[in-house]
Amino acid sequence: MRRLHLKLGEPVVLELTTVDRKHGFQVSDLNIDESIEPGKVTRVRIVPAKAGTLLFHCDVFCGSGHEEMAGEIVVKP
Repeated sequence: MRRLHLKLGEPVVLELTTVDRKHGFQVSDLNIDESIEPGKVTRVRIVPAKAGTLLFHCDVFCGSGHEEMAGEIVVKP
């Protein structure tokens, strides 16, 4: 997923999984820094407090393709 669209003030819970190795999910603007372990579900609750575009990325070096593990969260009013 490269882009996630959310509505301002509307709570969502992301369920993140991986099957191969440990990854990370970091959104600096929301103070989110979660580890995603193989075979487990990591739930991340987000309540967007301001409109705009927020960047996310994998912050655990996970091998080939790591640099492309990034995207954006677009928060609309």
